[in-house]
Amino acid sequence: MPDISLLQREYDVAREESKTPGAAFTASLVVLLVSVGAYIGLVAYESLLEKRIETATQLTGQLKVGDAYKNATQLTATSRKVKTLKTLRESHTNLSQLLSSVERATHPSAFFNSGDLDAQKQSAELKGGTLPTAAMLVRQMDIYRASKDIADFMVDNIGYGEKHLMRFDATIHFK
Repeated sequence: MPDISLLQREYDVAREESKTPGAAFTASLVVLLVSVGAYIGLVAYESLLEKRIETATQLTGQLKVGDAYKNATQLTATSRKVKTLKTLRESHTNLSQLLSSVERATHPSAFFNSGDLDAQKQSAELKGGTLPTAAMLVRQMDIYRASKDIADFMVDNIGYGEKHLMRFDATIHFK
């Protein structure tokens, strides 16, 4: 008679062997299903993103970005022109005041041959002379010293010209 305990052992081993491939099969089937589900989800997400990109592209095409850019360029150019005109207007006003100040601070016997006026620095560099005597040059410097419009002045390059003409250069800084 065969040993029953031995058969029992063989039967247990076979039962264990049949369980092991079942667990591996189940795990691989789960991994396969998860992978297929993830792939299908990614494909659906990609098509959704493509639709959004297409919609955004159509909406961007409908916008008139080119016109807005042209308008912005025109506004920038106009702004530059306005700033230039404002600077010119202010310079003209300042220059007018500067010339008026020079006129008020000039003796009737003094004259200027040439000069440079700087409205931004509120200064003038003038070259001229006085007639009929050197005393008029001294009087001109007294006028500069007493003027309320002049902050600082310097007279240099004093020299005699023909017929008692006194030549001089004046650098004047106005208030």
